[in-house]
Amino acid sequence: MSDYDCPSAQVGYAVSGHTVDNQRRTSRRNAARRAARLAAVQALYQIDQTGYDADLASQVIAEFSDGPVGVGEDQCGSSDAALFAKLVRGVIERRGEIDTAIAASLAAGSNPQRIQVLLRAILRAGGYELLVSDDVPVAVIINEYIEIAHAFFDPPESAYVNGVLDKMARRARGDPLPASSKTTEFG
Repeated sequence: MSDYDCPSAQVGYAVSGHTVDNQRRTSRRNAARRAARLAAVQALYQIDQTGYDADLASQVIAEFSDGPVGVGEDQCGSSDAALFAKLVRGVIERRGEIDTAIAASLAAGSNPQRIQVLLRAILRAGGYELLVSDDVPVAVIINEYIEIAHAFFDPPESAYVNGVLDKMARRARGDPLPASSKTTEFG
């Protein structure tokens, strides 16, 4: 079983005036968004392996939109289809801009094309969200993609994702994270 477990839709008691129904809806929505991010990374990996073109992207989006999404034995159920399609199409449409942002966030002389394909898919999806999803907190975006990295890689690669996305966030959105949560290893 991977470390990338889907949040449970089971909720116990009402807390701070929130109803159990609201918590369940929020939990299901978060699980669907997490599943969409995971599916987008998997789709971007597949697209990167076979080449970027609009027809393939549409085919992959249709393929991944049918059924549950998961890593190994973890099945998260239905994903947020709109978020999934937005991430895949957005990364494809803005790949050059995203790769430039990734390159600017890497150590001097590093090239995004030399990053392992799955790791690059994680950085591209996270980078795209950092660029366009102003309604989602930076810490949430970075944490989601760190968790995806944990599902596939050892801790050093997850830390790498954290460092690169943190630096991309600072460049794209200013200085959104408190000093105690910033990494300096990649900057």
